[in-house]
Amino acid sequence: MSDNEVINILTKGEKKSARTTRTKNTEIVKKAKKLTKKEQKILDVEASIVMPDNYTLINTPELLQRLVNYYKAYKTMYQGDAYVYLDSETYGLNNWRDTLISISIGFESEEYFNIPMRPFLHEMSINVECLSFDAVSTALKPLLEEEDMIVMANAKFDIHALKNWADIDITFNIHWDTIIMGSLLNENKPKGLKEWYNSYALPWLIEQGKLSHDELSRPTFRFGSMFDKIPFDSIPHRLANYYACHDVFMTHWVFRYQKSIVENPSFGLDGVYRLFREVEMPLLAVFATAERRGVELDSKFLKNIIGKVLQEKLDELKADIFAVLGGTITLIKSRTRQRQGIKFKEEYEVVEEFNLGSPAQLASKLYVDYKILEAEMVYDKDLKRKVPKLSTSKKVLTRNKKVTVTLGDKTHKIIDYILEYRGLSKLIDAFCNKLPDDTVEGIIHCSYNQLVRTGRVSCSAPNLQQIPSKFDLIRYAFRAPSGRLLVSGDFSQQELRWLAIFTQEQTLIDIFKLGLDMHSRVTCQIHSFDYDMFETIRGYKGDSEEETSINVDEAITKYAGSHELIYAITYMNSKEQGTNSSTTEIVRLTIERLSAFFELLRKKTKSVVFGVIYGITDLGLSDQIESSKEEAKELIDGFKSSMPNYLRWEGTTHKEVMEKGYIETVLGRKRRFGEIIAEAKQEDLWKRSGWHWKIEKCKRQSCNAKIQGSSADQSKKAMVELFYPKRPDGTTCLNRREWVINGYVSQLEKDDIHLVLQVHDELIFDAPETVDLAVLKAITDTMANVIPNDAGVQFKSDIEVSPYWGGNFSQEQIRLMNEGALDWRDIFEEEVKKKLSKFGIEYEVGMFAEKDDEEEEEEAT
Repeated sequence: MSDNEVINILTKGEKKSARTTRTKNTEIVKKAKKLTKKEQKILDVEASIVMPDNYTLINTPELLQRLVNYYKAYKTMYQGDAYVYLDSETYGLNNWRDTLISISIGFESEEYFNIPMRPFLHEMSINVECLSFDAVSTALKPLLEEEDMIVMANAKFDIHALKNWADIDITFNIHWDTIIMGSLLNENKPKGLKEWYNSYALPWLIEQGKLSHDELSRPTFRFGSMFDKIPFDSIPHRLANYYACHDVFMTHWVFRYQKSIVENPSFGLDGVYRLFREVEMPLLAVFATAERRGVELDSKFLKNIIGKVLQEKLDELKADIFAVLGGTITLIKSRTRQRQGIKFKEEYEVVEEFNLGSPAQLASKLYVDYKILEAEMVYDKDLKRKVPKLSTSKKVLTRNKKVTVTLGDKTHKIIDYILEYRGLSKLIDAFCNKLPDDTVEGIIHCSYNQLVRTGRVSCSAPNLQQIPSKFDLIRYAFRAPSGRLLVSGDFSQQELRWLAIFTQEQTLIDIFKLGLDMHSRVTCQIHSFDYDMFETIRGYKGDSEEETSINVDEAITKYAGSHELIYAITYMNSKEQGTNSSTTEIVRLTIERLSAFFELLRKKTKSVVFGVIYGITDLGLSDQIESSKEEAKELIDGFKSSMPNYLRWEGTTHKEVMEKGYIETVLGRKRRFGEIIAEAKQEDLWKRSGWHWKIEKCKRQSCNAKIQGSSADQSKKAMVELFYPKRPDGTTCLNRREWVINGYVSQLEKDDIHLVLQVHDELIFDAPETVDLAVLKAITDTMANVIPNDAGVQFKSDIEVSPYWGGNFSQEQIRLMNEGALDWRDIFEEEVKKKLSKFGIEYEVGMFAEKDDEEEEEEAT
């Protein structure tokens, strides 16, 4: 029976019942089961496919050998232009657990092949042959591992799939990744292969006359949306062959389109192309290698110690919230009843425990029961009128953090507690519940995404950026292998140094040249304090009461009666309500009050400095520092007015983005705002309504994009410089074959050091426990000097060395460890106890709270 006959039988419903019946001969006859909508849709798509002649299924040893022969002949015929387009299909998205199903390969000759390596399970395809893993690996391994012209979409995923399940290592062989290039060409648009093909490559091919308009009707779909949870080997083989071959077909033409764009001088993309070739593409191998190596995880520590402590804190928060909002909620539910043969729905009330994780229940408590929040009226397009919106999003809750509830004589900041509960709940779920189960033989393999819009790197499974800086004990669960150490090198105040470089602000430059405290110095600049006095009084507390008393006496002796101290006390008295401090009688209480006041000002200034870098608004800053909008505006204006060069740079950057529609980072990365600006500049006033705030947002983000994007460039280039070796002439060798043939050795390779984690501005390596600290110093020197600048601002990278992430062992402790005279676990246990004790004392609501990020970074699919 042919495939079409099978399809006709199934789709015409000739077998209607799924029940089994018995004939007179008592033979059991199974009738075809009723197809689900998904199964029927798959059959419909399969039936609609007209298989192109150049989409070939390779499923026998003979066909595989013919493919190998074709491959070899192709490389000879096309030579320098002999690109190879590659893709793979797996059971899922976890490279370490979801095995390979098929490999698809395409050529410049427009021939595309699919090689199944798992038996087809669909009833239409169970008799179709497939090849074994060994046969495919034996045939393709020598070809692909010598290939350096491979073009892929989302290559890192396939690098892992081929290495883990077919023993084919193409880590260093990728010439072009269309997803990475797509991100550099337009970071604001979807980067997926299908989106790029349908939006750009297909119209271009039709315009060039290479394809007809009929191609617009050819099926192009995402596997997940089409097949849901149905494995790739469980769909009909014709559909699988079409899908796999079409993927490499699309990869081929998206690559050709992208190449034509970046190599066209009229588009002015030289900087972007150079960034792609010298930084982003080399990083592919860096991250693939780091992910494959992974890092050990102490799951018991996370579950039994960290998880227990955090769960206790979560239970306390829950009890506090229930004390204000009540622990139960009355819900209206419905059930189907029948009376006199007539079915009807009956509503009834039920009292359940209040579920803090339910947005609907939380909204009911905040807006209806207690009227803590007021509903925002928003326009409903369907109803054509404004309707109340009962939102409990983190943006809405953050904007209402100052709202309080009074019960008896106590005032409760209930929104703070809710945000804290949410953040802590997510943290426990991600790191204490799920992460231990994601290990493979005790190793966690993170997944890095190069495609964040700012240029930064994000991380998933787990999201390392989610670890709170004020509770870094979670980091202690990440361990070095036996006989090795984890080495952390981070860029100290990276973004602030770029701010100094771009603005040429002498105050900022001097701070880094003289090694001053950035936030204290800026605080003094804004409020006109003497820096030495400020730091002396702010840091008066010693390690003992005796030392503290000595420090207080010295401060009084040095500054009593001075103009600087009199001004500081007068300023404090004007800003704080309550008892004024005398400017003539200076006592210990005066120093204590001033120290607390200085610390508060410094904390606010720190928020202002980073807020300005990240383009924060007056309202956003007021929420962050819990002040009025007027005070927040005063602080921002005070910072900017004290930095005249900053104001000039800000104005220049705003002008640049409004004229060009984009800004560029130090290495030529573009951050585009053109579409938003173009819409806002439309002539018709009615079209411009509501766009003013978006223009202002673009301006704020343009400054942030320049600083944050350049920081990303620096971190990425540092990884490339450390990972790849130098040629004798000092240039970086990015070609693995040249690297091996000439015996080049990279800075990391020569000392058996491996990058294993990257988070924010921090690189974490694992190194032998006998590593010389001079070697580690050389690594941080490379990081600090990877991008020189003319402003005289020296970047700095700090080193921490420990058997676990977050620890900081001295050189003497490491020596004793190597000699067997010191067990690192003793120090570890002592550190954990100390930090947990400190956590119990210093914990305050807000440590784990959900943050309102003005712009969520888009991650790659």
